[in-house]
Amino acid sequence: MRAVGTSFTVSWLPQKPVEVLVKEGIVELKRSDLPEAPPVRASANVRAIVPPGAPIVIIAMPGEKLARELEWQHGRIALDNETLADAADEFSRYSEVRITVDPAISNKTVTGLFASNDPVGFARTAATVLKLQTEVKGNEVRIFAE
Repeated sequence: MRAVGTSFTVSWLPQKPVEVLVKEGIVELKRSDLPEAPPVRASANVRAIVPPGAPIVIIAMPGEKLARELEWQHGRIALDNETLADAADEFSRYSEVRITVDPAISNKTVTGLFASNDPVGFARTAATVLKLQTEVKGNEVRIFAE
């Protein structure tokens, strides 16, 4: 990546493609795994998704969606139709408390704005909305079906 007078964030998580969110300016993206591929320029209000071995995808981001994606800068996690499994992974980036989700319900989805330092509060809220249960033991909170 090469920034050209810009503001952007990079998300690089295991088993997920690299994502670059450009708030303002321009970011030039060049693939190290495909050196023959030409660089791609991502301008303000876009998300660039860099899947392994595939072309870079540029997606326009409306201003309100962009702001929501940047809530982490204010200690909040914005979830928009995310699976419980993905939400648990996101919370693990911000807390020692681990959320485990029973596999049978891991694909249920949640939407909302949550404090990044309160995984137990998130788990309890998600469980209530989805009619599930929680159990807290030490540094782990489990979400499961009755």
